[in-house]
Amino acid sequence: MSGPNGAGVSGGVSQVYTEEGESWLRVSPGHSISERWLQERAPDLYAQWWAAPSGAQRDQLAHVIEQRLDELEAAPTWRQAANAAGERADSALVERVSRYEDQAERLGMIAIDDPTRPGEHLRFQHEGDRLRDELATAPIDAQPELLTRRLEAAELAADRPVLEAASGYTVQVDRLAVGALAGNRSSEPMAVSADAVRAEMIAEHPQAALRADVLTAVAAAGYDAPQLRGEVERHGVDLAQIAPALLPASDFNQRHAAAIDATLDREIAAGGFDGLPSYMAAWRHARPATMSLHDTERAIVEHVVAGVITSSDPGGADARAADRMWQRAADRVALREWSAAHRELEAPVDRVDGPERQLELGLMHFDDAVAETGHDAEQEVG
Repeated sequence: MSGPNGAGVSGGVSQVYTEEGESWLRVSPGHSISERWLQERAPDLYAQWWAAPSGAQRDQLAHVIEQRLDELEAAPTWRQAANAAGERADSALVERVSRYEDQAERLGMIAIDDPTRPGEHLRFQHEGDRLRDELATAPIDAQPELLTRRLEAAELAADRPVLEAASGYTVQVDRLAVGALAGNRSSEPMAVSADAVRAEMIAEHPQAALRADVLTAVAAAGYDAPQLRGEVERHGVDLAQIAPALLPASDFNQRHAAAIDATLDREIAAGGFDGLPSYMAAWRHARPATMSLHDTERAIVEHVVAGVITSSDPGGADARAADRMWQRAADRVALREWSAAHRELEAPVDRVDGPERQLELGLMHFDDAVAETGHDAEQEVG
């Protein structure tokens, strides 16, 4: 990261010089940093450096840049940690995980506004989905837990530009990925409200969003949906016990109204019923205690939730798809929220001439087309 300090180089702290065709930023009398490295790995500090209105402020910022450099060089990269996580067994599945990590490393170097990124990211997601489904049924001696953690670490590395932008460049992606390899998921780089995530999923696919909402709520309550099938078929659904996150039922009914209406219409037509009252009268469970709006809404929600549980894939593929849909929707919401805040707070930057030349700022600007089209294409659920 540090350039040599040869003859003919500008003296002092906080200076810029060129050597062998590359620009270097001097941040201390004996320490220089490649301008390209700083722009790629710490774009927030790069922008502050060139926006600093005085030499004194730039000198002060130089100490911060040195500290960031020391932190990044001291921490292992996610790929180093993956290589040290254990011996790579000679199997086709492990080889595919290794190729997935190679793909993640390449994807993590593609800028968030690069027009090729959405398609590359979608292909990457589809391969990850296939690998997860295979790992879910892999024998214990294939180390499926370790391989799954390697997938999670690789996906963080692939999302490097998204995570860094959404966090305001405060997240160290390698550190997060190393934590994922160790099974430590306590560090969540982006936090968004559950209601915002649900709205995002509904806008994408109402029926899939309903299923994802139910299955993630069941999992959050500590249950495995396929294992509940027999119990639900015999006794129906007790929302307060198996999916308390879906209460009150009126809220669930309101946010998924379109999907619930479509489900009921399809079931009524398939059963040859005259309408909803006659169809509800035929239910074995969840018939409303009274015809009040409250009891009717509760009965409909319990019936729909029961249908999702009893139709869930015994192998857990539906639950995994629901979790992926939730996470991808959360990523889109977080990035859009950051992008909106960035546009509001962004102020014109006064460029500062260096001693040899004025460098072009490579700051990231998100317009509405990138904020909407770019996110949705990249995060599209397969």
